[in-house]
Amino acid sequence: MGNIGPEALTDARLTSPSTEGLGLRPWAWLAFLGLGLGMAIVGVLMGDASVLLEVPLAVMGLATVAAIFVGVRSYRPARPRPWLLLAACTLFTSIGGPLSQFDGVLAVAGEVLTAGGSVIGFVGFVMLIRGRIPGGDRAALLDAAILASGTGVLIWAFGFAPYAVAARQGSVVSVAVFYPTIIALAMVGRMWFLGGAHRPATRLIVLVVVASNLIIILDVLRGADTGGTLGVLSILAAFAEVAFLGAAALHPAMAVVPEPQEADLRPIRRRRIVALTAALLVNPATLAIQASGGRQVDTAPYLIGGVLIGLLVMGRLGDALRQLGDSLRERESLMELLRRQAHYDGLTSPPNRSLFAERLATDFAARSTERPLAVLMIDLDDFKSVNDSYGHEAGDALLTSVGQRLHAAVRGSDMAARLGGDEFVIALPACADAFGPIHVAERVLAALSEPFDIAGHSLTVRASIGVAVATPADRTADDLVRNADIAMYLAKSHGKGRFEVFESSMQTAATTQLQLRTDLAEGIAAGELRLHYQPVVDLLTGRTIGYEALVRWLRGNVLVPPLQFIPLAESSGLIRPLTDWVVAEACRTVASWGNAVDRPWVSVNLPSSQLVREDIVAFLGRTLEANGLAPDRLVIELTESSLLEIDVARPAIQRLSEIGVRLAIDDFGTGYSALSYLARLPIDILKVDRSFVAGLQPGGPEEAIAAAIIALANRLGLTTIGEGIETAAQLDQLAALGCELGQGYYLGRPAPTEDLRPTPLPLANRPRLTALPDVTTRIA
Repeated sequence: MGNIGPEALTDARLTSPSTEGLGLRPWAWLAFLGLGLGMAIVGVLMGDASVLLEVPLAVMGLATVAAIFVGVRSYRPARPRPWLLLAACTLFTSIGGPLSQFDGVLAVAGEVLTAGGSVIGFVGFVMLIRGRIPGGDRAALLDAAILASGTGVLIWAFGFAPYAVAARQGSVVSVAVFYPTIIALAMVGRMWFLGGAHRPATRLIVLVVVASNLIIILDVLRGADTGGTLGVLSILAAFAEVAFLGAAALHPAMAVVPEPQEADLRPIRRRRIVALTAALLVNPATLAIQASGGRQVDTAPYLIGGVLIGLLVMGRLGDALRQLGDSLRERESLMELLRRQAHYDGLTSPPNRSLFAERLATDFAARSTERPLAVLMIDLDDFKSVNDSYGHEAGDALLTSVGQRLHAAVRGSDMAARLGGDEFVIALPACADAFGPIHVAERVLAALSEPFDIAGHSLTVRASIGVAVATPADRTADDLVRNADIAMYLAKSHGKGRFEVFESSMQTAATTQLQLRTDLAEGIAAGELRLHYQPVVDLLTGRTIGYEALVRWLRGNVLVPPLQFIPLAESSGLIRPLTDWVVAEACRTVASWGNAVDRPWVSVNLPSSQLVREDIVAFLGRTLEANGLAPDRLVIELTESSLLEIDVARPAIQRLSEIGVRLAIDDFGTGYSALSYLARLPIDILKVDRSFVAGLQPGGPEEAIAAAIIALANRLGLTTIGEGIETAAQLDQLAALGCELGQGYYLGRPAPTEDLRPTPLPLANRPRLTALPDVTTRIA
């Protein structure tokens, strides 16, 4: 409840069911003050000499006990114990007062009850104060004590000293009056200066303390005398003490009096400094005034006050020095934390880009040809699939483990840093020879090849590494990092999971690639892409039943090969706009041919990065609807590599099948073939890879593999397409094996829409296998 404001607590107590059940009204505390005022008037009329004065005091005390229990029951404070102790104190003193008027045992019992009640009340009041800040507030306590000491001297010197002198009270009495006053004022001051809301209940508790100590002071000063001003004040203080306590218990804010308040942690304010300084000067100033006026001066309170204030000031200065030391240490720790945050990666702990750049610049300036400086740029291959499959928390854990292995794989003089994302870098400031960086790259690849245990999963990571050794041609450290980056991307393009050493010729190639990337982005926006369509032919009837859409890039007057710009689009983030354009253009073209049953379908290759797009199914659905194209006239071709993370790809594949889009596995039989895909995914078509078709020889291994794939597809009810048919012999052999459809240069080259023509080969005379299904009704 430490963070709940007093207002909220008070509102909660006011609306609690128990409050409503007892019928307690918010103004009940004012009514109780009125009762106390009335009883005080009765007491004044009776006089302090009357034996019966203890009766109204006892009645008021018992009423206060009842008020405390009603308040605790109504407002249910989280810390009721202080209030119950105050109730016990009031009960004991209310009973002890009348008993002390008798003789003998009853008088002794009365004195014991009164003394015990006072001790219990003191403990309850201390608990109220400490509850407001559970950890205590030493500074607030010392400030309150210093102020109370100074104020106490003033109260004694100018308020009660004349009465003490008139009553012929000596130093002992003066000290006896001084100490309770100081203690009371210190406690009240501490309670007031702790911070938090000062609601009426808090103010009433402060007045209880003031009234209680006023009673002690008045009793000491008047001695055995009765009546007079001191007697009236003593009666009023006695009734005020219990009336204020009962009213505080009935106030709705009583629940928050002992509860934690936020301490005032702001620097000491000017007015408090002024008040503390004044408190230090009160003692000597008062003594000087008394002495200069020729008055009789009782030096005991001044002496005690001076010593007490001195000790308190020394304690306060000690606290201030400790706080200053703590602040300096915290500042130093904060600076160290900021420095670490500025120079070290917050996730994986190795140095970050900033510290690496500083260190590399120093090493670059001190490089030598005898012991060359080298940089290794490391990028984790296909790291995105880890986040997609296992979540970003697992991805972060993997990055942390990679950073640890990289640190273990290098020398103490080397630096392994994380640049960001899944990209790391190693600086080798003094290699023994040109082969040193190569050995480190091999060591890193070996270290990363060991499986990682991440959240109960065994994950294997591959990395592409670019190695660059500083040469005289490198003008800055950034040149060295750029060269390593170029070599790293070359390693990726050569198959990933390997390293490449930078050569000067790579710079030209990288510049060409960068320009090509820029031109591709502009070309997509400028409409330089074209679609060519390669026919898919029924091997039994010779009829063209579909086309595969193949993208081309007309860069000026030069046709850029797909193998050159499609990987570039994948690596540069342009694959999405390229894919969206291909799908939309293919659907628009096929829709223009009409929606008759015998109209051909079109197949489009979907990269693995686009298959896991959250909006891929919605995008394809919108495109089909916009062109008025039946879903079964669109075939999405998937590579086997895109099915490696089947758990990620399966939802999109299932939804595409549900809306009627057909699915094909391209280049089946190469790379990552897994028969489980065919059972777990709604695949419609298998495309036999061209490598098997090109090597078809009677009795050869390619024929055996092709025959097995075709037989498996036929048993599963899947359509087969033979790719790369370039001769009549290949066509005849595939047809004999039971392959239903085919495509290749022999059947038709890719061509723009305006150049498409019927297949010229007389395929109608080829032998028909009766075991084949009717392809035209399944695909067309």
